[in-house]
Amino acid sequence: MAFSEVLNSGGERQSEAERFVTEAEILSFEGYLKESATYRAQVDCDKKLKLSPTTPLRMQPHQAARIEWTNLRKFRELKGPHCRRSIVFRVLSKETIKAPPQNLWRVTYYCQVIRVE
Repeated sequence: MAFSEVLNSGGERQSEAERFVTEAEILSFEGYLKESATYRAQVDCDKKLKLSPTTPLRMQPHQAARIEWTNLRKFRELKGPHCRRSIVFRVLSKETIKAPPQNLWRVTYYCQVIRVE
């Protein structure tokens, strides 16, 4: 078991992020993401473990952005032919890379699902 994980009352592994997030910390996802922030969002999921927020990511005209989910395999309820769920997630980090030769920047947000509601 990783240092940052504990067992919850059901005997399942649970990260510190899952244990200590409070309702006051959770922001409504409106298309913008900030590192270390925690959000609640509606997402569409599919059987290939891909999640897409129903509200699209908003970005600058010279950016292409995507979300990379770090722990989706832990949440079986997010795997299905077609489903829509509400999730709480945290933005762990952001990576920005210039895509030459254009003046385009690729932004990847690394996010962790905290819970499915």
